[in-house]
Amino acid sequence: MWRALLLCATVLLLLPAGPAPVAARAADPGPRLQGGFAAFWRAHNGALLFGEPLTDEIVTPRLTVQYLERARLEWHPDYPPGRQITLGRLGAELTWGRSFPPIAAFPSNPGHRYFAATGHSIQGELLRFWTAQGGVPIFGYPLSEELTEDGLTVQYFERARLEYHSELAAAGYPVLPTPLGALVQPGDAAAVVLEPPALSAGHTMAISVLAPPGATVVGATFGGQPLAMACCRTLSVVGRARTLPWALGGVEPDGVTGPVPLRITVRAADGAQQQITRSVPIRPYPYPIERTIYNGPRPPPSARDTERAILTPIFAQRNGGPRWAGKFAPPLQGALRVTSPFGAGRAYNDEPPYVVHGGVDFAADAGTPIYAPAPGRVVLVQAMEFRGNAVVLDHGAGVFTLYAHLSAFRVQVGQEVATGDVLGLVGSTGNATGPHLHWEVHVAGTYVEPQEWLARTFP
Repeated sequence: MWRALLLCATVLLLLPAGPAPVAARAADPGPRLQGGFAAFWRAHNGALLFGEPLTDEIVTPRLTVQYLERARLEWHPDYPPGRQITLGRLGAELTWGRSFPPIAAFPSNPGHRYFAATGHSIQGELLRFWTAQGGVPIFGYPLSEELTEDGLTVQYFERARLEYHSELAAAGYPVLPTPLGALVQPGDAAAVVLEPPALSAGHTMAISVLAPPGATVVGATFGGQPLAMACCRTLSVVGRARTLPWALGGVEPDGVTGPVPLRITVRAADGAQQQITRSVPIRPYPYPIERTIYNGPRPPPSARDTERAILTPIFAQRNGGPRWAGKFAPPLQGALRVTSPFGAGRAYNDEPPYVVHGGVDFAADAGTPIYAPAPGRVVLVQAMEFRGNAVVLDHGAGVFTLYAHLSAFRVQVGQEVATGDVLGLVGSTGNATGPHLHWEVHVAGTYVEPQEWLARTFP
């Protein structure tokens, strides 16, 4: 069946004539992008629009093709030189036989364009993305209006299906292409879906695996930290649903200078294993520096080491699937007022920063109740030198939250809590100059921006 699909007509895309061979994109043994396909990939933002290769080049009498996670590249020997590489019409092929009634024609404007060729329009964020990433030559004409599938706003195009992710707008990726190439590939290679595709330092990434039916993910690490794979998200395309196991990974706000390795092992139904390796780009994030004028005695570094020795083994645990659903609730009632942001470099006088703030501080009066933001199990209730009286919750899937400087505890180790249960009361115990709540979120062994969990649904 897939050979028949390859013969569908395509719209020509421009490519400089005679591209020199380009080194393969994949670092592992396996499918590689080479020659003209590699040059085309590089010239058209391939990491975002097309993804990584799933097959080697497939040669047929009329054309050569290669399947990538989000697209199919085609080389037509009978096309004019410099115009021989095109994208396959995967959007049109997958929606064949499905009816998308055209809309009434209207004059186009900068925020809403009508296309008489198909009787459909594009607007808003999808239009901005479609225009910025190449328009008709890359995606083709719209085949539908915006519609809702799996709770997402999506739109079908001749060569793509675009998804609108409002929760990723702050990360710079409000629109992402669906991995159509993975859905129609002739083989059984697993694909990886990263949301967002590039991660800002100190933030959280959702990692999903689109594997063939019967396959299982048997291991995954991100930055050397083991991930807790959970099941499952749903991907529905024109009525065909696939389940995707997922995990969450994060990077700390300091110390990350280059791409972070992601390694996933998938076992097929017949027992064969596939190793997937990705290098996830890390973007710097402009965390501030907080300076304190202080010349008095300073806490010894050994005190922080003692707390680290207590907490690191806890955050390294992976205890079952997620206990939460949806966004986290605020740990305090009312409007949250930040007195010290996450990721701030703390410095004395004019010295270099001596520590990075691993949580966010919220102003609150002593005795204010602190609430569980999501279901979890209490795994620590303890007084410590820096964090003072602290509580840690395990939310499953490698996600933990910590609450520090409490004046009183209201839970005990082993207790199961629901969203809104009182964990303790605000105080100023430990290394604190006044009452406030210090709140941390840890994902797969790394501390990440807590307020992102109030604004975004994971996975």
